[in-house]
Order: sequence, then structure tokens, then C-alpha cells
Amino acid sequence: MFIIFIILCFMLYYLTSAVQSLIQEIKEIKTKCVRSGNVKVEDFKVETPDPAAIMTQKAWQFFTNVKNVFGHNM
Repeated sequence: MFIIFIILCFMLYYLTSAVQSLIQEIKEIKTKCVRSGNVKVEDFKVETPDPAAIMTQKAWQFFTNVKNVFGHNM
């Protein structure tokens, strides 16, 4: 019974320290990455390409490479 109690205490300590570490990481991310203040609108200027178009292009490149490896008769 005593061994089980020790194991449970260790697990509780480990989980508590993990949660505290995660909370600290979230605070750091908020202060470093999230801009807040008296700004009414935050405009993000990042433009990402359409993932569907990228996947289609990569698929066609793959099939073209397969076609070149096995010959043009496919």
C-alpha cells in the first residue's frame, strides 16, 4: 500500500510540473507571438498558396516522373 501511495504521489508531482511547464510555455508564446494592445484591427500580410493546388501539382509531378521511369507508353 505504501509503494502505491509513493507512486501516486510521484505521478501527481510529475503531472503538476508538466502542467506548470505548459502554462509557462503558453505565457511565453502569448508575449512573444501574439500582438495585443490598442490596435483595432490586426492585418496579417501572410499569403499562403492554395493547398489543393500544391497537392495537385505535386501529384502531377509524381505521375510524370513515374511515366518517365517506366517509359512513355503508359
